[in-house]
Amino acid sequence: MLVTVGIRTGPDAQICIEVERPQHSSKAQQSYPSKQQARTVLFSFGIPYNATDFYLKLLPEVGRTVLKFPPLEVPVQLLRDEGFML
Repeated sequence: MLVTVGIRTGPDAQICIEVERPQHSSKAQQSYPSKQQARTVLFSFGIPYNATDFYLKLLPEVGRTVLKFPPLEVPVQLLRDEGFML
């Protein structure tokens, strides 16, 4: 499924990962207590290590702004396994 993945800082300094379908109103979000847990999910979606680390380093500077990765194909079952129901 073609999705756009974004990350932002959530409450209590958690990392929020948002997944949405382009040109649809479907959107799902999960929060992770550590950068390592969020990094693992982003890697499983196929987002490269260097891009993931770059975005995670930017989070403290941008506050609650969502940083979006370019659209990518993620298998529906993988999204569901990670708790993202679109």
